[in-house]
Amino acid sequence: MSNLVNLTFGEAIEHLLEGKRAFRQGWHGKGMFIFMRDDEIYTTNEKHREWTGYQHVTIKRHILIFVDMNLIPWNASQADMLAVDWVVIE
Repeated sequence: MSNLVNLTFGEAIEHLLEGKRAFRQGWHGKGMFIFMRDDEIYTTNEKHREWTGYQHVTIKRHILIFVDMNLIPWNASQADMLAVDWVVIE
């Protein structure tokens, strides 16, 4: 299968919801891509437990970016949201 190219952010999001990965052609890092995850449970750190009393937190649907061999929570910039150079990895 070939990649879908020159998509809007909205079109890319539709594919993320299907479990696919996406990246922008305008990004300079090699191997970077975003993907969507559903509910994940994280163990909180000691300070968070002191403040809230919760040992675990659940993060609902969210987007992560894979960059430099790390997974990082990702928020789209205005430039990302308005770009039309999104590529969906099939």
